[in-house]
Amino acid sequence: MLNSAGYPLAGTALLKLGYDSVTAPVWISIPPKAETGNYSLYADVYDTDWNKIADIGPEAVTVTA
Repeated sequence: MLNSAGYPLAGTALLKLGYDSVTAPVWISIPPKAETGNYSLYADVYDTDWNKIADIGPEAVTVTA
């Protein structure tokens, strides 16, 4: 599986971010390998006019072998 830029992916995940009364679907690309360790994920939510309506994070995640 490749993303739109041609990089390999192990898979994708779909989650829904909710803020106030807005729920937005978000696709996450999962690379086939990554350095082990702790990472912080951040997400921004924009309306249809590209005005930022929420920024969420960090969400702590860990990549293990």
